[in-house]
Amino acid sequence: MTSRSSSSEIATKRHSLEAPNSMKRLLMHARSPWFWVESICFFIVATHFEIGEAGSGLAYVIKLACLGIILLPRFAIGGATIGNGVAWVFILACVFLSVNLIETTDRAVIAFALIAVGSAVGQLRDPNWDDRLIALLTVYLVIHLGGFIFQVGQFLLQGQILELHGLIFPSASRAYQIGTAARLSGFQIEPGTYAQWMLMATFLRCLLLRRIISPLTVAIVASTLVTLSLWAVIGAALFSAGAIIEAVFQSTVRNKFRATYLVLIFGVAFLIFFYSLPDATIRDSLTYLDVKADLTSTSGTDKVAAVGAIFERVFDVLIFGAPMGSRFCEACLSPQDVGIWANLIYYFGLLPTLAVVGLTAWSIASRWGPSYLPLLVALLSWKAQFYDPFLWIILGYALHPVARTAPTERVATGEGFEPRPTGTGNLRP
Repeated sequence: MTSRSSSSEIATKRHSLEAPNSMKRLLMHARSPWFWVESICFFIVATHFEIGEAGSGLAYVIKLACLGIILLPRFAIGGATIGNGVAWVFILACVFLSVNLIETTDRAVIAFALIAVGSAVGQLRDPNWDDRLIALLTVYLVIHLGGFIFQVGQFLLQGQILELHGLIFPSASRAYQIGTAARLSGFQIEPGTYAQWMLMATFLRCLLLRRIISPLTVAIVASTLVTLSLWAVIGAALFSAGAIIEAVFQSTVRNKFRATYLVLIFGVAFLIFFYSLPDATIRDSLTYLDVKADLTSTSGTDKVAAVGAIFERVFDVLIFGAPMGSRFCEACLSPQDVGIWANLIYYFGLLPTLAVVGLTAWSIASRWGPSYLPLLVALLSWKAQFYDPFLWIILGYALHPVARTAPTERVATGEGFEPRPTGTGNLRP
């Protein structure tokens, strides 16, 4: 009884110090010029963009180069290693490449490299890396969130959509106006892309912090709803489910109330913001969401056709996937819009995909707790390419074969740090 009580006191004390310690660690990283080089590279890797007629092809080559800038110096200088969990992904990638040997294309080779290097970044084993990755994610999320809030403010005040994505990347964003409402994207290329990439970055940050509910997480989830993306509604519901499960398993009454108050405060703030909008803007927003949810619309029928097509082809790719020169739904405009799960099955094979997803789910449930499984469902419904490196960074981290230490107090200098307790997920005493 005494041991359980003291453990609860330690957990409560640690949670009360987390915010200032997180800011302290971020400031420590910010003193290093190399941190800002890594931040720029990570921003490019985790932001979807296109380059003129080359589309996303050249963009992925640039992402691969940025991954190399982040990864290679840690081997050359820091003596980092790669966790053996990357072997599962590497085998999967090699089988994928062998399927494409007959019709080898530059796209298949680049996809193989992105999967291998992305998962290696996620599997990186270095005393400083977890803490560094938290700082990189925090900077990434704050910049994107700040840009989005600024764009929303400009639209509400002046009625114009400010182009932010085109200020950094070669192509303009696909933000657009709907009557008196607008679908905005901040620094991302599309409104839906903002919602999805931000929630996936938040998912990885939650894994690193071993905590779902935080002010930044709630603010980001709320901001995605402003994009009028139906996926954002689904993603927000899944994050809410994870937060509820986490609150149930919190070790102390104080933490339960802290999580509840945080969600209620942001929920009330969002409702106040929404209902303070002009009636015409609210009406146009709800009408748009209603149209997007209609399965008889062009977008809806396309998704239904894609789901039907993957189930028709599933026995053709039972063990080995299909080459990249083919698509499981030739008539569909964007087959990837049904989620990553469909493309993983088609290009990697059903059984290999089930093996990797099953291992990931088991790893997350056993090391972080059941509250993170709804977030994994959100990841599988992510409308990204199956070879996107950011996806494999997340999967690589989740597949780590050993219990990882959580962020440390002075990890930026490598001196005098004490790891937090690990291996219990949300089921802390």
